[in-house]
Amino acid sequence: MKDIYLNVLEQLKIIPNFFVSEEYWEAMGWDVVVIKSGVNMVGDSSKILTVVDTLGDKKLPSIRVDFREYKNDIVAEDYTLLGTHPFEYSFCKPRSMPVPQHYDFCDRQYIYNPSNYIDLNKPQFKLLRKNIKVAQADAGECLIIGEPEKPEDVKIDELLAQWMCSVENRKWYDPQGFLSSVFKCQSLFLIGEKTRKTYALLVYDTNWKYINLRGCLTIPNIRGLSETARIRFFQEMYKIYGHKEINDGGDLGIKGLRFFKERLLPDYIYAIYSSRGASNV
Repeated sequence: MKDIYLNVLEQLKIIPNFFVSEEYWEAMGWDVVVIKSGVNMVGDSSKILTVVDTLGDKKLPSIRVDFREYKNDIVAEDYTLLGTHPFEYSFCKPRSMPVPQHYDFCDRQYIYNPSNYIDLNKPQFKLLRKNIKVAQADAGECLIIGEPEKPEDVKIDELLAQWMCSVENRKWYDPQGFLSSVFKCQSLFLIGEKTRKTYALLVYDTNWKYINLRGCLTIPNIRGLSETARIRFFQEMYKIYGHKEINDGGDLGIKGLRFFKERLLPDYIYAIYSSRGASNV
């Protein structure tokens, strides 16, 4: 069912949010289930699919699918609503658009085009160049995306513990889900070019529209390391996926995190709104 749900989103060009990917659902224990059959213009064979958590609570809006030939004959139910955990109903709108009535602001999503970061000599990247230079000076070597000398020796648990201590005062929607995604999703290492030492772990997954950067776990006491890791990640993603955009998630209402993500010069920012009045299908 998961592949059908995701295929429908792609065919209808519904913009997925940060919580839409099969790998993330696997980490969270979410599933796609048939909640009821429907009778509509495509006949009795249509069924309504929805994404639920381990308790059976609905996490994303439902879609109605004709199972006789779902690839070519689809009717979406509330397809303009694309939810985000933990808000039951929500959708993405560019920040320049007016806020719909009866919807509450929840968070933002920062979208980056990786092709913008291939040439860092552009004037707008002056601060980023400086921060990368500082990070590499603190590390004593150039920092690149690559494999550690002994990947099996990288202690992800220790890296997670160090990172969690550095953000211990941060508000979390679902810390357990985040920790699960670190082990379930794809990952890249930021390493030292000479020593092959691990400086950061970048965790990500994909959907039809975006590369979702789930987390950037860095070791402590190196200035500018988080910026450096993200820029190297953007450059690596361009090598693999071309112009496919990167969704770096939200800022959780934290001014410092918002400033940090804006400083990386996103292409655009989506504001996420939730509707308390949306009806179940």
